[in-house]
Amino acid sequence: MVRPKKMLIAPMDIKTWYYDEISVPTAYKRLNALQRLGYDRCWLVVEKVGFQQYVLLEGYREYSAFIALQPDVAIPCLVVENERKSSEQELIIKILRKAVPLETTSWNFKNAHVRELMNKYGMEIKEIVRLIGQDASQVKSWTHNTRIPVHIQHLAYENRATKMVDNICKSINIHEELKPYLYERAVKPKGHQDRLKPIDLELFVSFCKTIPIPRPLLQNAADAEHLVDKVLRTRWMIPDFWQQLLPEWFPHYFPRHSSPQDADSPENFLH
Repeated sequence: MVRPKKMLIAPMDIKTWYYDEISVPTAYKRLNALQRLGYDRCWLVVEKVGFQQYVLLEGYREYSAFIALQPDVAIPCLVVENERKSSEQELIIKILRKAVPLETTSWNFKNAHVRELMNKYGMEIKEIVRLIGQDASQVKSWTHNTRIPVHIQHLAYENRATKMVDNICKSINIHEELKPYLYERAVKPKGHQDRLKPIDLELFVSFCKTIPIPRPLLQNAADAEHLVDKVLRTRWMIPDFWQQLLPEWFPHYFPRHSSPQDADSPENFLH
């Protein structure tokens, strides 16, 4: 191995298989903390894999801040260069071996890297355990979140929606019966008109927190999916408005409700 050297590299020129995305306010907080500690320090350790090509080995927490705020601004990095170029498989193993025990990373981070080794290179859990030096039960826990369907996990990784899916999964306000339909929207490709946006999720959480939903409605798959679609299409965060609309949408769950026929009814208002 060639002796590591210090270089200035822009975050956008550093490859990752996955990193934990953070909000701009959080990124500013981290960046301010780094500047107080000494901005000229090498916060990132990268391996050179080709001409002006680098892979991030260490410093994922810091990288999340840099890539969010100044992706094209070069920062000091410690560059490792081997006489023999590491394969992608070897690089992923190095990342798990270094980042997992030394850095704070999410379940999604660990899952993305372990899944890459298993799906692309056919590695088994016991082999990964041996190479990264982690407990077998721990590594197994990174491979599958039983609360999120496997196909959703894969699509979330492919379409950069892991954070959104994770937020849906962790929400204590969203009814479990409704989460599958939100997952499907969350993992649609970027640019798709029906892809779930942060404001959509905020709206839906508000709806679930404020409006009582009949249990029979939640248990009816077709109506539950229909409810998700209707709430997201209203784009209104007004509890009283929703309170009126729910019986209009699903009158068979509200037998005592008499539908208003005047022009100012919520249903007519939508049209």
